[in-house]
Amino acid sequence: VPFFTQRTPVFLLAAVIVLAATLIGRCLVTRIGLSDLLSRLETFVFAAALGLAAVSLWTFLIGFVGLLHYPALIVLPLLGLAGWGGWDWYREQASRSETVTAREPIPWIWIAAAAPIVLCTLLGGMMPPYEYDVLEYHLRLPTEWLTTGRIAVESYNAYSGLPMGAEML
Repeated sequence: VPFFTQRTPVFLLAAVIVLAATLIGRCLVTRIGLSDLLSRLETFVFAAALGLAAVSLWTFLIGFVGLLHYPALIVLPLLGLAGWGGWDWYREQASRSETVTAREPIPWIWIAAAAPIVLCTLLGGMMPPYEYDVLEYHLRLPTEWLTTGRIAVESYNAYSGLPMGAEML
């Protein structure tokens, strides 16, 4: 039980980030014009992927120009896009007719098949880090970048020039 109580804040923060990123992606998918062409599931998957990429890229750009000491520059534009995406989703749900909803049932069999894999991945991702790669690349570099306020290649760490993905979230 202590594992779950210790990791609850981590899980909740990750859930908020994924939700905000999905809403940002929803805004972008709607602006691109893909939401009319895709099913609900496809729209959700594309929105989540595009939103996570957008959050990561925005964080990188703010860090690359050396403005990581100003978190409002990261958070406020992203919250604005997330709100816009939430508004798009709300408008679509309000205008969606019952016939469209009836034609697209929830794929419970696929959700049940994916649930154990997702659960194991989530629990494994919340384990305390101990591997060299995790400590030196995935955790140490972003910590140093936050300390200096800038994302840059560090001369003493050979891994600092490698691309980051989830670390930018």
